[in-house]
Amino acid sequence: MTGLPLSLAEIDRELEKLHVTKTQKQLIADMGEAVGVALDMSVATTRGFYAMAVITWQQQISMTAAETETRMSTAQSARIRTAEEILAIMREKILAVVRLQGKEHLLDAAIASALKLYTEKYSNRPQDTE
Repeated sequence: MTGLPLSLAEIDRELEKLHVTKTQKQLIADMGEAVGVALDMSVATTRGFYAMAVITWQQQISMTAAETETRMSTAQSARIRTAEEILAIMREKILAVVRLQGKEHLLDAAIASALKLYTEKYSNRPQDTE
């Protein structure tokens, strides 16, 4: 990914480089927005951090997010564990920026807010096919 800050259009172009399904692309946008709103930060920035977390997670598991739809469990509990793993990576990546902005006290609530959104909107979805 290029240096931050990026515009929303640039973030969308970067997301095109990820191997994700259509639903996963929307999920990344929604999760980044949830964290951005909770931290009162640029949504473009938080989407970028979430996308970077997904990339790191993909490297750790040696498969793309799109491949996880057919190669990993799509049970709700498994999906929530995956979301927790990605959000933990995001938390680590964004922590320095949050500290610089004096918003570290908001970070755990922002991550919890994103996980709640994921749990309610995405964790029980059917297997992605596109």
